[in-house]
Amino acid sequence: GVAAVMIAAHLHDVPHLLAFAALMATLGHMYSPWLKFSGGKGVATMLGGVLTMSFYVGLIFCAAWLGIFLLTFYVSLASIIALIAIPVAALFLIGGPAAFILAIAAAVAIYKHRSNIARLRRGEEPKMKGAKRAE
Repeated sequence: GVAAVMIAAHLHDVPHLLAFAALMATLGHMYSPWLKFSGGKGVATMLGGVLTMSFYVGLIFCAAWLGIFLLTFYVSLASIIALIAIPVAALFLIGGPAAFILAIAAAVAIYKHRSNIARLRRGEEPKMKGAKRAE
């Protein structure tokens, strides 16, 4: 994500093009042709791209992820909420076209978490190993 956005910024530093580079890198990690169009690490790739585009949007992502994780100890839930925070923060900090493109990337990444969402709804999603919540 970082490399894609840096290359795009070097070629043409326009927010919606940087967002498109982040989207393409994220899709490439989630649907890799070398892994038979499966894969993972889309959230991490998106975070790298977003941090490179806008440190503050990336910081909001990290704050949302950490806050939800510390409340629940569910990595998947923290990732989903943080993904939702990206286009919302981008709308205010970067602008509409870039936020729209980042919303597409976030939606695809959330779609890839559909099995996690189903397990969360059933109460079967495992919490991070070793995490203890103060009750």
